[in-house]
Amino acid sequence: MSHWRLTVQVVDDWQYISLIFDRLLLYIYAVVTLAGTLAILMYAPHIFTDFDQKAFKQEVAIERCCKGQTRIPQQQCFDNPAAAECIK
Repeated sequence: MSHWRLTVQVVDDWQYISLIFDRLLLYIYAVVTLAGTLAILMYAPHIFTDFDQKAFKQEVAIERCCKGQTRIPQQQCFDNPAAAECIK
């Protein structure tokens, strides 16, 4: 009977240790994940800057007209003064 109680006590002790170890790993995982996410966001070069989407779209459209990689008819590229310079 005492051997059975000792076995149950040992099992309970190991369950308690595993619970503590599991909680510790959870905290370590949470801290590392949060720190990594913040580090990636802080080192992103454009995350806190204002971005002019209209100007970017215009630049891409001009570049595509110059390379002929657009569905826009070539005449519309000629009509755009900025794109007409590179098409000549």
